[in-house]
Amino acid sequence: MALESNPGTIKRILELLEGCLSPDASIRNSAEEKALELGRTHGSSMCLWQIALGTDIKTQLRLGAAIMLKNNVKRFWQPRGKFYISKEEKSHFKGVLMSPHCLGSKNLPMTVFRQLSVAAAKIARFDWPNRWEELFPTLLQAISDGNDTQITRGMYLLVEILHELVSRRLSLKAFQKSSSLILDFVQPAWMKTTQALLSAVKAGKGAEPEASKLAERSLQFLRCLHELAAHGIANLEQSKHAAPLFQAFLQISKLLLTPARTLPASHPLRKNIRSMLKIIASTMISTLKSHPLEFGEFLSPFTKFFAHSLTDAHANNGTWIFEDYTVQALSFLSAILTCPEYVKKFAGSGISMSRAGVIRADPKAAAKMQVILSQIFTPDFVTSLTKLLVENLLKLTPEYIQVWQSDPEEFCAIHHSEMRMDENARLAAEHLFLQVCRVFKNQVAPLMASYLNRMGQISDPLSINSIYFALGIGSFELANEFKEAHIPFEEWFSKGLIPHSGAKGNGSQVVRARALWCIGQWVEQLKPATRSLAYAAVTRGLKDSDLVVRIVSSHTLLRLVQDFDFMDTSQSYANEFLGAHTESLLILLKKCEMLSHRQKTAMIIRTILELLGDKMKGVIEPIVTKFPEMWDSCKSTSLLRPRLVEILITIVHASGCLSVELHKFVLPLLEYCLDPRQQFGDVQEIALDLWKEVLQNTPVLTDRMVRLFRFWNPNLSTTFQIMNVCLPVVESYIILGKVPFLKAESKNVQSGLCTLFRSVKPEGQKIIASHLDTFATAHPDEFIQLLHPIIGEIIKTLHLCAEAREARKLKRSLTPSMRSALSIPEKVLKEFLRILSHLLYRSFNAVVSFFQKFSEGKAAIILRLIINFLLSTGDGWELFNRRLATFAMCNCIATGQKELINQIPDVLGYASSVVIEDRRGDTGNYIPAASEAKQVPELKRTEMHRRLILISEDPATREDVRRYVVQAMTKLSNTIGGDAFNKFIVANVDSFILQTFK
Repeated sequence: MALESNPGTIKRILELLEGCLSPDASIRNSAEEKALELGRTHGSSMCLWQIALGTDIKTQLRLGAAIMLKNNVKRFWQPRGKFYISKEEKSHFKGVLMSPHCLGSKNLPMTVFRQLSVAAAKIARFDWPNRWEELFPTLLQAISDGNDTQITRGMYLLVEILHELVSRRLSLKAFQKSSSLILDFVQPAWMKTTQALLSAVKAGKGAEPEASKLAERSLQFLRCLHELAAHGIANLEQSKHAAPLFQAFLQISKLLLTPARTLPASHPLRKNIRSMLKIIASTMISTLKSHPLEFGEFLSPFTKFFAHSLTDAHANNGTWIFEDYTVQALSFLSAILTCPEYVKKFAGSGISMSRAGVIRADPKAAAKMQVILSQIFTPDFVTSLTKLLVENLLKLTPEYIQVWQSDPEEFCAIHHSEMRMDENARLAAEHLFLQVCRVFKNQVAPLMASYLNRMGQISDPLSINSIYFALGIGSFELANEFKEAHIPFEEWFSKGLIPHSGAKGNGSQVVRARALWCIGQWVEQLKPATRSLAYAAVTRGLKDSDLVVRIVSSHTLLRLVQDFDFMDTSQSYANEFLGAHTESLLILLKKCEMLSHRQKTAMIIRTILELLGDKMKGVIEPIVTKFPEMWDSCKSTSLLRPRLVEILITIVHASGCLSVELHKFVLPLLEYCLDPRQQFGDVQEIALDLWKEVLQNTPVLTDRMVRLFRFWNPNLSTTFQIMNVCLPVVESYIILGKVPFLKAESKNVQSGLCTLFRSVKPEGQKIIASHLDTFATAHPDEFIQLLHPIIGEIIKTLHLCAEAREARKLKRSLTPSMRSALSIPEKVLKEFLRILSHLLYRSFNAVVSFFQKFSEGKAAIILRLIINFLLSTGDGWELFNRRLATFAMCNCIATGQKELINQIPDVLGYASSVVIEDRRGDTGNYIPAASEAKQVPELKRTEMHRRLILISEDPATREDVRRYVVQAMTKLSNTIGGDAFNKFIVANVDSFILQTFK
């Protein structure tokens, strides 16, 4: 039933809005639920509109109504389900939005109007241009004829609508057609307003109030032009608006840049003037990206202007002046060098039009742009730009030095993190220098070489820092250029970087940190002979008195050990430097307070240990000795503890069977981490990995390790990722503890695995089955005894799949459960069949006995079902699995049950293909490493050895398929009678198949 817009309805809605603002959570939640229901009621939007425009209603309630109205428009302007906003309401909204009552009312708060503007923009997104053609003409007329309030709000509304339409992937042709009308109005208005603003600025203090008003109005026009210039002009060269608009942009930028930089922070115009400059710069960047091949006329003047503006980016004391604009200027130059239409991916020798540029324009346009770009980026321009970047813009400013001294960890987070997200001028300069190196590497390399040659004459630490910073940024691009220019890396590495990594004197920490960082950037150029120098430099850096130097040294060490050539010198590194580096990193881990640095340091320790493997045994004791102290230091935040556990995992893995010496320390830690009462989610997950690693590397299952099993809980396996850790834990216990463990923990194993199997989807059941296969291989009798519920679930699944396939084949209707069965992936069914094959081969009588109970005496039907599924897996299985399937099917057939006799030809055909393909001999050929594993003493065996031995002792790996089939057929012949058997075989089995078994 539709709501009527009467006083009673308005009163109820106002009470509802009051409830939404209530501090009482119960009242507020109830009101919000009713508000959602109200939004789905016909007529509610009209009532909300009346409240939003009402003059005698509280502003908060009007704002709430406007927000609800905006949400209604988003959800229901287009029909959704049974509810929609009626045509009458839509027409009313569109009319009132453009009326003086909405745009010109001083009684309508701006906060409410902003919400209504967003709603109007959403309406435009849905209805323009097809169902709201009059939108722009009506709005522009209202602005043109309106008073100050109408102009201000009309322009605000216009900006919102343009922004929404541009963000939507609309038809550019329709937008560009209407944008011409908007440009005809907005462009002259902006120029006129801005000229008046400049005059008011020149007039001085007396005109400041008028100037502020003009600046606000100019900004509104400019925000419109920002959207229109980039997306509303079809072709810049043919547009009557583009040339005068961009010329005005350039002229205004030149006039406003000086006051924007010189006006004091308290000046009322400074903020607006700076905003205007940033919008103009952002507009030029957007237009360049939208119209790369038509921007040639404007490219040169703006490039020169932005480049020139960078020369005065710093004040006399080295601080940034108007840093946001410097970022925009640097971004404009970077946009040119990264534009896919301008530059090939690896130009190297300068501007070279890419294929994308030629495709998007005719050859003449591409050639014209090539000439323009070459005229701009001359060798002199590139050289001066590079010098400007290296000598000025890449330098550390006094603000950064102050941060370095007051909070070194914060400084490293800003300047030495791979995840820097802040937008600052130095980061923008870094990006531009990288692009200059990429595009003009043959011009940049000689210039950087000249800096290296003059390095001995440079005494300013900040200048040295900047040069090494530039060399590090461009390391990838400059390395080959240096080689071709015969500038040996070893020479400037040993005579420049290494001495500077240990520089002393006032401000020398700036040099040390950057030199050590630069070593890490050029790590690929290090030869084995010079690596020891780098390691020694890092050793000094890790012991430096300055925390920034120590953190940077740790990052450089990470790059050194992750380099491909590290393994060639890993033994000498472990002998000479590992101990000192580990000790320093542990101290750094304790020293740092910022979590990100502590996590990174722990990750570096783990990475070094992982890469060294068993070569790191000399540092195990110091790490384990300090581990309790490090663990206790994480009480304030548990987020570091997972990283510490990862270090232990690495140590246990590298120690192999010797890790038993760590059990007195590791097992109590596992008990603590795995105890659900601790409620450490992240630590508990990583502790599962440690648990798995301990089990896989221990030769003996001790009582304390058995007691740990009480913490194994299927509820831990809430995701596939965790399941892939939980299940190997059980698997390891079974392999290691064998039958005694299964007897001792039979209830936990049965309840845990069966509960988990029932609670997951087929993909999860496949993961479980893949791990249970080891159980079925090692202890088939115990498997049937403990996990018969899982066998029952598997049989149910196979039976349902068979019914579904039969129904689909006969074109019968499918039940929901059948459809679900058909969606089970084939790989899941194969994993089930592998387990059943193992059990039917190793413990046939026990399985059949279970099938008898499960099917109430119809075991033969289940066996026939399994045989049919096994026969269908022929080509998609590995040879070992098909051998196993052959043994299982032969055992089934040999029983002589009538239901299975007709399947003999198919089983023999399947078996013959296995015999033909199976060319392998004994266990030594199956598993070459098995004999070596058996030679390892039992007290030194890890899980890898135990698995190899288990597989080698599996009869399925040694069984002769041909002999096994013949024995099964002989048994069947004795059961049903020789004459009957021979008669059936001759009549139904191909002679070629029979030849295989003679």
